[in-house]
Amino acid sequence: MTAPVQTAPAAQTPEARYKVHASYVWLGSAGAVIALLFALLVTSGGSVISYLASGDSDALVGLIATSTTLFGFIMIAAIIIASRFFAYKHLYFTLSADEFCLCSGIFNKQQVHVPYPRIQSVDQNATLLQRIFGVCTVSIDTAGGASNKAVQVPYLTKAQAEWLRTQLFTHKMQAEQAAVANTAATAPATPSAAAAAAPAAQTGNVLDAGKQVWDEVGGIFAGAPQASQAVSYQYGLTNKELILAGISNNSAFAVIVVAILGVLAEALPLLTDVFGNESAHMANDLSSAITRGDILNTAVLSVVGVAVGIMVIIWVLSIIGSCVNYGGFQARRRGARIEVEHGLLQHALQGVDISRVQAVVIKQTFIRRLMGYCELSLSRVGAVSGDQTDSSQKNSRPDTGIVIHPFLKLSRVNEVLFGIVPEYQDVPQTPTPVSPKAMRRGLIRRALWQGSGFWCAVITCAVQIITHFLVGLDPDPYRTDASAVLGITDVLCAILYVLAVVLLVFDVAGAILWAKGSSFAHNRRFMQITNAGLSRETVNFPRQKIQYGCVRTNPLQRAAGTATICARTAAGVGGTTFTLIDVTQTDADAWLSWLEPRHMKTVGPQKDPVAEASPFVPAGPGQTPTQGA
Repeated sequence: MTAPVQTAPAAQTPEARYKVHASYVWLGSAGAVIALLFALLVTSGGSVISYLASGDSDALVGLIATSTTLFGFIMIAAIIIASRFFAYKHLYFTLSADEFCLCSGIFNKQQVHVPYPRIQSVDQNATLLQRIFGVCTVSIDTAGGASNKAVQVPYLTKAQAEWLRTQLFTHKMQAEQAAVANTAATAPATPSAAAAAAPAAQTGNVLDAGKQVWDEVGGIFAGAPQASQAVSYQYGLTNKELILAGISNNSAFAVIVVAILGVLAEALPLLTDVFGNESAHMANDLSSAITRGDILNTAVLSVVGVAVGIMVIIWVLSIIGSCVNYGGFQARRRGARIEVEHGLLQHALQGVDISRVQAVVIKQTFIRRLMGYCELSLSRVGAVSGDQTDSSQKNSRPDTGIVIHPFLKLSRVNEVLFGIVPEYQDVPQTPTPVSPKAMRRGLIRRALWQGSGFWCAVITCAVQIITHFLVGLDPDPYRTDASAVLGITDVLCAILYVLAVVLLVFDVAGAILWAKGSSFAHNRRFMQITNAGLSRETVNFPRQKIQYGCVRTNPLQRAAGTATICARTAAGVGGTTFTLIDVTQTDADAWLSWLEPRHMKTVGPQKDPVAEASPFVPAGPGQTPTQGA
C-alpha cells in the first residue's frame, strides 16, 4: 500500500485507490512454489536420483531428466510469480462516502461493493509467515445469505489493517446515524450512552509474554500502531483457564478416538493369529489362549502399549497446540465494538459491532457442567469465509459467532457480560419450565426413538440372529470355521451389548436432566431458551432480532397438551432457529402473543433506562416494533 494510507484520515480523498502490500507477490507465491517443489520431489525425485546413481550409460539420461525437471519447475514457478505480479497491479480498494469497493482481476475484472451499513464485522487473520513479515488478511463480513462470502483484503500491513478497520466502522456509524436522523428514529447507542461498563479485568497467563513480544516486534513491514478508540473493558485467560481450555478442545477427544481405533486395528491381526483355526470355540478356549503368554504378552501387549504411548504423546501435543492457539487471548469492548484476538503462531482478531450481535450463548459440555464452567460466545450474522483475490487463502468454513471466553467459571458470567455487553444485563430471570409430561415424552424420544443405546442393542441383536441363522443353514454346522465365526460373533456382540447398556444409561440420564433443566423466558426486550441434558446451552437474544416465530405440534403433542416453540434469528449462514420441545400449550400461546406486534401496543411504551441506553430499543407508537415478529 502506498504512503497516503498511513497518513491521517483527514488527508485522504474518498476516491483514492489504496494498494495492498507488495508482499502479496513474493510472499503469496512462496506457498504455491514450495508445494510445487515438494510435489516434484515426491514424483520425480526418486527417478532422478536413481539415474544419477547408475552407471555411465545412464548418466546422460539422468542429466537430461534432471535438467527437464528443473526447467519445468522454473517455468511453472515463473508463471506463478508473474500471475501474482499482474494480479497485484490490478488489486486495490477504495473508500467512498457510501461504500467500500474492492477491485481485482487481470482478464476477468471483479468489483465488490459493500455499503457501510451492511458491514457485520471486520476480522483480521495472519499465518505464522505473515506475522513474521507484519502483514495480515482483513475479512469484511456482510452476511448476505447462505451463498455469501466474506470480502477479504489480503496482505495489508498491521498498521494498514488497523486503519482500514477503524475507517470502516467510522463510516458505518456515520451512515447509520444519518439513516436514523432521516427517518426520525431513536439515535443508536454510543459507548458513552450505554450502561456503565465494569473496570478492565486484570487477568493473564504465562503465554501473554509471547503476545507482548509479538506486539513489540510487530513484523518487518508492520508499520507504526494506529490510534483507535479507548478500551472500556478488557480481560484475558488465567493460567488455569488456559490449560482447561486446551484440554477441553474437541481435537484432543478426536485424537483419543482415532488412537483407540488404531489400537484395535493393530491388535486385531494378532488376535486372529492367536485364536485362528486352532480353536473350535473361541469363547470356551479364551482362558487357555490367555495362558500362552509368549504370544499375548509379547505381541498384543506390546502393540497396545506402543499405541497407547503414541496416543498420550499426540494428546499432549494437541493440548499444547490448543494452548498456543489461545495464547495471547484478549477480549475487549472498544467503543461500540467487541474485539477478540488470540494465537501466538497464527494470529486471529475478530471484531463485531454490538448492534450486529444476535444472541449471547452460554454453553456447557458434560465436563464443563461437572466443573462448573462454561463457554461464552456471541452469535452474529455469519458468512462463508472466502477470498475473491487470493486463491491460496480460500476457506469455505461458515463463521457464525465469536467465542469471548472459552472456559469461564459460571459464577463470573454476569460479571463478564456486564463488562463487554452491558446491553444484555436485563435478560429474563424467571424461566418457565417445560410441561410436566415432558419427562415421559423425553424418555421415549431420547432413550428409545433417538437413543443410541437402544438402537445399538437392536442392531446387534439383529446381526447376531442373522449370523446364527446363516451358519445354521450350513450342512455341517460343527466344522471348525463355522464354530469360530459364531464364537467371534458372540464375543463381539457381548461387547456391543455392554456398550448399548452404557449408552442407554447416558440417554436416560440426559432425558431426565433435559426435562428438569430446560426452560424458556421472556420480558419486554429479551427472550431466553435453555436446552439442558448432559450438556446445557442457554441462549439470550433481543426480541427485535427475532425474524419470525412459530408454534408447532404433532398428534402426540396435541394429545399431551404440549407444543414446540421456534424462534428464528439471522445468526448463522441462512439463519438460526432456536427451539424448545414440549412446553405447555398455554405457555406456547402466551409466548406467541408476546411475539406479535400488537403486544407492544397493549403494553405501551414504558420507561426503561437500560433499554434507552441500548441499541435494542423497543419501538414507540407508530413505529415498527420488531424486524420480523
